[in-house]
Amino acid sequence: MRKKGMYRVAVIVAAVAIAFFSGCAKDSSDDSFDILDQTLQGQFDGKSFSLVSGYAEDEYFSPTDCEVELFNVAPASGLSPWDIGAYPSGSGYLEVGFSVPQAVGTYKLSLGPQTATLYDPANDHLNIICDEGSIRIDSISGGYITGAIAARQSDDHDQYVNGNFSVPIKPY
Repeated sequence: MRKKGMYRVAVIVAAVAIAFFSGCAKDSSDDSFDILDQTLQGQFDGKSFSLVSGYAEDEYFSPTDCEVELFNVAPASGLSPWDIGAYPSGSGYLEVGFSVPQAVGTYKLSLGPQTATLYDPANDHLNIICDEGSIRIDSISGGYITGAIAARQSDDHDQYVNGNFSVPIKPY
């Protein structure tokens, strides 16, 4: 009789554990973590973002990393994307920024070691920190960095970007 009672307890514990862990699983129909094969686009601060220009450069504090800046507008006439004044206030620009190692690979977003920032200078310099998703670097060659990003804020899934990018690397 004692073995039968232990068996019942084990079955109940297993059932509760299965119910708990399956209830905590992310919805697999939610594709916002998957990188979509499209030009980078998204929405943040109630505005739509579609990639138009950008650039990459060596990270100032970590020369083995690369800082990537992506914009929804072209740089001002006659300026390169990395020039001071290329994206003047009032131009309506939105910016996506992140740093990654200067190596091909996929980098998971999380608070602390790897985030992406969605920036709207028109809204009192609003910074939205994205800590869910990933950044994938496909190549760094021929003066360009090419990859993709799917990023969103963990507590507000209406703030996101998703898609491919290819931008020039600032020459030195």
